[in-house]
Amino acid sequence: MKILLSAFACDPEQGSEPGVGWAWARHLARSGHDVSVLTRERYRASIEAAMSKEHLPHLHFLYLGVREALFPIPIFGVYPYYFAWQLKAYLFADKLLNVRDFDCIHHITYGTYRTPFFLSWLGIPSIFGPVGGGEIAPIRLTKGMPTISRVRECARVVVNFVSSLSPVTRLVWRRSSLILTVTEDTLRMVPLRYRSKCRVLLAVTTPASTVEVKITKHRDTSKFRVLFVGRLLEWKGPHLAIKACSIARQSVPKMSLTMIGAGRCEADLRTLAMSEGLAERIEWIPRVTRKQLLEVYDEHEILIFSNLRDAGGTVVLEALSRGVPVICLKLGAFGGIIDSSCGACIDTDKRSIEDVIQSMAEELIRFSTMSESELNAIRQTAYDRARQFNVNEVVGKAYSWFAEINTASSS
Repeated sequence: MKILLSAFACDPEQGSEPGVGWAWARHLARSGHDVSVLTRERYRASIEAAMSKEHLPHLHFLYLGVREALFPIPIFGVYPYYFAWQLKAYLFADKLLNVRDFDCIHHITYGTYRTPFFLSWLGIPSIFGPVGGGEIAPIRLTKGMPTISRVRECARVVVNFVSSLSPVTRLVWRRSSLILTVTEDTLRMVPLRYRSKCRVLLAVTTPASTVEVKITKHRDTSKFRVLFVGRLLEWKGPHLAIKACSIARQSVPKMSLTMIGAGRCEADLRTLAMSEGLAERIEWIPRVTRKQLLEVYDEHEILIFSNLRDAGGTVVLEALSRGVPVICLKLGAFGGIIDSSCGACIDTDKRSIEDVIQSMAEELIRFSTMSESELNAIRQTAYDRARQFNVNEVVGKAYSWFAEINTASSS
């Protein structure tokens, strides 16, 4: 199949959105498809370095640039530039179709339903997603956030509603052959008339390991290291991780917390850590390379993924793939994936923020007191769970559904 892949973010050296773009492009090409990727000029050096190390004759990159200086509007972030880039990609692809045929046009990044997929208007069978964006932090769980952050979360509800009514968004839904949503929350944003061509699928995939991962380990009873990885933003829930560790440490004095990430609320978090008596028990690391991060997982007993809304976190699958159990909230993409066999999923339905934090702390205590055999059994299940989301399984499902829908519509 000849595929034109729209990947605004695509970088083999990064995780998150850029990592998703690269993982899907690489896998499609390795599966035998002829893949042409539209991406940004800023990723050229990283992509060419990776391409020089692999034999991928079916993978081609087309780099498009838009002058970022034309969009100096900080309040809107990257999105004015993103819209302009998508429009340029549409005009470029329209001309490209005069000299090259494609069987499928696929939008992979950015993975949010509120952003345009102008290429779906070209009349070629297309895939939109996997996309998220319909996830909303429960208002009762925003207690304790700064007022401006709570306002942002309320504004997100309004933006989601307005976006679902946007003529541009609805035209994308109408023209796309297959719509992939990361969560049921985003699926509910799609009008009922288009649900028949929707499927729920994670965008992130388990990273391929180039070395043997040692799942079974001897337990060091002198320490219990907890890990948080993510941008230090209120909706990522780093304050929940700190408060849960503070409560748990009363029963587990050996507990420590590693915070990897940077963001606007770092100063407030450091103040919180001091007030909770954890200042000396938290290690702050602004950033690490992806290779270094995989090694960091091996040094910790558990990962806290305390996001109040998320369409899928690469860090969860990365941790599971290293045999590290995950404590998460029953929200977003991982609410139906993490359970007691590979970690803990904290129910948030009709519960206060204090109750949720207390449950997180209780799970930390439970894991800290587990026997070595119990913990190794969970580590093995975590590893096995991650393997269910390898890139072959995820991308294979997407293109199997595409084939089914495309065949049905043409018959």
